[in-house]
Amino acid sequence: SRMVSWRVFAPVTYAWSFSRATFYSRTGDVAGATADLPVRTPPYCPLAPPQNRLDFAGDNEHPNGWQRGFVYGFRTQIRVPPETPRLSVNEWIGEWGFNARTLLERSVAVRAEAQEVRVAHSFNVWSLTSSVEGRSNELLFQFGLVTAVPPEVGVLIIEAPLNFVFEAACVPYNAEVEY
Repeated sequence: SRMVSWRVFAPVTYAWSFSRATFYSRTGDVAGATADLPVRTPPYCPLAPPQNRLDFAGDNEHPNGWQRGFVYGFRTQIRVPPETPRLSVNEWIGEWGFNARTLLERSVAVRAEAQEVRVAHSFNVWSLTSSVEGRSNELLFQFGLVTAVPPEVGVLIIEAPLNFVFEAACVPYNAEVEY
């Protein structure tokens, strides 16, 4: 394999946000990877626009390069925008050989559709019985979701003020109102 520069574009309005210590590219750190990503050192997080572009320089490629039959990957942090991009494609794009002089010299490009941004909206908390300190109260939390929360991995966390106690049987249920 020859050394090649490559880059990954996140959907527009996303922004890579990691330190080199939180960029993982080794097989044991990346689910599904069967080989280490062939880079000597992690890339630098972009500090100026476009912050959704992550460049990997060809001269930073490990001498073993890319090998056929392996699955490569990396894991790091990115800032997710408050909503799904609507003014451009909602895709992840990878380009190998992007800095070549002609299209014929470019190695390959791939794309993958991005998931919708999971957003809660219309959040309200209603006091139904009392707002007197020390008295029991019944609260109603209402909110809508733009996308479904995946079962068994989604979670609802409500942080309450100090000394606020939730009943053990406090469970969410679907409202009969469409948002």
